[in-house]
This record gives sequence, C-alpha cells and structure tokens, in this order.
Amino acid sequence: MSSAATADGDYSLLVRSSSHLAALHGAVLDRVRTSLGARFGEVEIISTIPSVTDFAFRGTAYGRPVVIKCSYGGLSIARLMHLVARGVDVQRMADERRESLPFSPEAMSLRWLSDVLGEHNIYVPQVLHDDGDVVIMEDLGVAGGGHQPFRESVNNLWPALSALWRRTARTDAMRRVVRINAEKSIEAIFRRKFRSRDILRATRDDFADPNDWAVFAGLRDAISGTYPLVDTRIRLIYGDLKPEHLLFRRGTLSLIDPALRLGSPAEDMARFLIRAACASDGEDARSYSAECIESAEKTVAELPRRKVLRFMAMDWLNIISTWHLRRRAYRARATLTPAERRQGVLLQRSLLRASAVDVMELTWELSACMESQEEKVE
Repeated sequence: MSSAATADGDYSLLVRSSSHLAALHGAVLDRVRTSLGARFGEVEIISTIPSVTDFAFRGTAYGRPVVIKCSYGGLSIARLMHLVARGVDVQRMADERRESLPFSPEAMSLRWLSDVLGEHNIYVPQVLHDDGDVVIMEDLGVAGGGHQPFRESVNNLWPALSALWRRTARTDAMRRVVRINAEKSIEAIFRRKFRSRDILRATRDDFADPNDWAVFAGLRDAISGTYPLVDTRIRLIYGDLKPEHLLFRRGTLSLIDPALRLGSPAEDMARFLIRAACASDGEDARSYSAECIESAEKTVAELPRRKVLRFMAMDWLNIISTWHLRRRAYRARATLTPAERRQGVLLQRSLLRASAVDVMELTWELSACMESQEEKVE
C-alpha cells in the first residue's frame, strides 16, 4: 500500500504478528477501500483475484472496470509470509524499498511493453494509477482460447517476444526495475528455497507420503547437477510468461502481469511450457493449453533445449513448494497427486538425459499426466 495507507501502525503490527494470509488480505482490503476511495473518487471492490504474488482485486474506478493490485513495498505475498515467519521487520524493509523505487515495477513494465508489443498487434493493459504500492489498471477480462481468431493471434506472440529478447535495459529507471524483478526469476526463487540439502531435510516431515518427498528431493538433486550453465544471451525477457496471462479480447491478443528483467529467453519459454503442461481445470483448459504449447514449437527449436528443460524443472519445484508446502501454515501435510508425482519423475529422468531430450515431446508427456489424472477421477 501507499505510505499514507500504512502510517496507522495497526497494519504493520498485524503483518508482524500474523502468519495467516486471510488476516493480511483483510487488512489490505480495508486500506484499498479507505485510502483509494478517499483519494481517487469512487472505487468499488467487487471480488478478489487469487494470487500468490500480489493482493489483487477486481472493481470499478474512473467509471470503468479495473484491476487493483497492492503490494507491501514490492514484496510478494509468498515472500512476505516467509519473512514474517522468520521474525523480520517487514514494514522497515518495505519502507526502504519504497524509498528506492517510488513506482511499481509492473506498471513500468506495462508502459515499456506497450511500445514493443504494439508493433505486433498485441495489447497490454493501460495503467490508470501507480504510486508504487497501489496500481490501478484497466481490466481486460480472463484468459481465453478455443476459437480460430485466438489461434491465429497467439502465433503473433513469439515474433513479438523475439523482438523483446533483442533488447536490453538502457535507461536508469529500467535498470532499477529489472534489478527489482530479478528477485522473481525462476532461478532466484529456486536458490532461495533449495540452496542446500538442509532445506530438503527440514521439509521431509512436511510430506504425508515418503515417496512424494523422494520425488521432490530427487528432482532438486538432479537440477543441482545441471548448473551453472553460462548464458551469453542476456536480454530483456517478459519475466512471468504463462498461458493464464494471455487474454483474447475484441479480436486482439493481450498480455498481463509482466515482470521485465534481464535474463535468458529460455526462461520465458520454460515458464510458459511448464505452466501450460500443468493445466488441469477441465477440457476447455486442456484444449487452451494445447493450443499454447503447439504455438511454441517453432520458437523452442531456436532456443537452447537443455537450458529450457532446466528452467522447466526448477519452476515445477517452485510451484509445488509454493502450493503444497504452504499447507504447513494451516497444519496440513503436503501431498502430491499421482499426476504431479509422475511429472516430477519425468522431469528428473529428462534432466539426467538432457542431451537427448526433446522439450516439446516432454511437454506433451507432462500435459498428458494431468489429462490421465482427470480421466481417472471421472
């Protein structure tokens, strides 16, 4: 939230003393209603958008549908909860970060992307307000696909991203943003979570089934044998590219939730593929994911396959640890579904024979795991 919104002190006390996401969420929602409503006219909160990064809401402002995103000094929800659990004074950290970066990295990313992607007929949301902690942007709806215009439009995605991948950070503001967003990279998150086997030993008891932990730990060890991989192609990347961030609206493909930073294009591709492969929300979601995977095939062939594979495996572990190990906060033990367990085994085996792995073939296998899981349930 903004500095004015957090000055009361009760919010900081709540953050320091509570490890429950619901309590943090309620405090932020109150600040949105009071602070934004007072300063920017009538702002109505309609619903909450599920997120592990920002406190996000749908609503109306300026007479139009909007998305309101709130962060605490740029700290993600997952990071915030981790710091609170360690007893870190997150308000002090947030204040220091806010002074060094008085604008939102996501809002700045959207403004820069509008020029690059606009040349390829791809739209990004217009930023209506940005004070660093609170960003209001136009609401473009929900992810979609399943019809011919979308399939044609998604093919424009890869030439547009290739144009982005040829650029680098040239201004001071851009360099500050990419440094902040570097914390959100697949590898940065992986290193924070799995930097040593001590983490694995500490999480052994979090899993209800020892076989789940064996898959989890085995994949982490397989990854540790594949890096560091020197990357000579460091350019601007989208940073959070995944199918749910692709929207189709009024005949135009739109992208949301960027986290522009310097990195390898292989990371953008890896995140996109693993998220598509893990989609399991019914037939429509599987069909949409299949379209996204298929669209990437030509571009995958132009990227270093081993690097894409390594990022895919890292991101899978990041996903699993976020959604499953977080259950510990609610006193429930982590479990993998049969589909997830199979995915972990496939990724581990693929890393061990990386030179012979076709990334697209592996992605389809990972996707089939989710499909077979649903069939068994039905």
